[in-house]
Amino acid sequence: MGYGGSLETTFDVLLTKISYFAYNAFSSFDSILFNEEEISDQEALKLRSASNTLDIDSYSVDAEYYPYYHMLNENEKYVYLLLCKNIDKLSPSFNIPVRVSSDEVQNVIEAVYNDHPELFWVKNKYSYKYTQSGDVIQILLEYYFDATTIEKARREFDVELNKIVEEASTFASDYEKERYVHNILLEHIDYVEDSIMNQSAYSALVNGSSVCAGYSKAFQYILMKLGIPAYYVTGDADGDHAWNIVKINDEYYNVDITWNDSAHNKYHYFNISDSIFSISHTRRGLSINLPDCNGYTSSRGNYSIGN
Repeated sequence: MGYGGSLETTFDVLLTKISYFAYNAFSSFDSILFNEEEISDQEALKLRSASNTLDIDSYSVDAEYYPYYHMLNENEKYVYLLLCKNIDKLSPSFNIPVRVSSDEVQNVIEAVYNDHPELFWVKNKYSYKYTQSGDVIQILLEYYFDATTIEKARREFDVELNKIVEEASTFASDYEKERYVHNILLEHIDYVEDSIMNQSAYSALVNGSSVCAGYSKAFQYILMKLGIPAYYVTGDADGDHAWNIVKINDEYYNVDITWNDSAHNKYHYFNISDSIFSISHTRRGLSINLPDCNGYTSSRGNYSIGN
């Protein structure tokens, strides 16, 4: 249920402008890094002949929870699924049996990283090999963990995740669950710019220190586990930044949990419409294709948020 009122909206806009200048230091999303290497057609043929294939039609990817996948073309979707499969196995590299350019690979990497906060062990950097014609033949990945340490890391991650999910599940409405998760993460996470693995949900949930990427991915994944669609958004907020879009009662809202961790009112950037949020935040990359946020709630609106 939305809230309307010109005086209230004007007040919100004013507060957003003030907070934008006061809290914009809390922006530390790292762009995805890559290296490239041109290879001969002969080497490309050898790699492509060794490529593994998969039946893309056997996969069902829910657009409600994985919107970035559905922004891709068919070949990009194929590589997306290959990438997920290889990250899950900690494969250091994999070959691509379909034709994709470096720009299309960048779309795929961004889509997987944004759709899958649970793949916390992959670093936000990759390399690729390409031919003179521009076809990318192989992708190489880097990880925070190896085969000897990943299971322990997964258990640690699941323990912290399940604690919050179980408690949040006791609330009746999606809004109450969302608010609980928001509040518990603000209590649990410290903003530390040079924190370890700070582009991952693991840094926020297990280490308890992160930057905007970690805050937002933790928030996203917990809500996904609760059956609440939540998306990871990247863009500009006086610097590279990450936040979330959440779907509550068939309405989409912006949430910046990182900036709320530094705001006097911890709900200032909680469930906000684009009309106000866009004063301080601008989407970039594939995030521009996410749904518009036209819902509006606030501590001064129809939802009673409390202090």
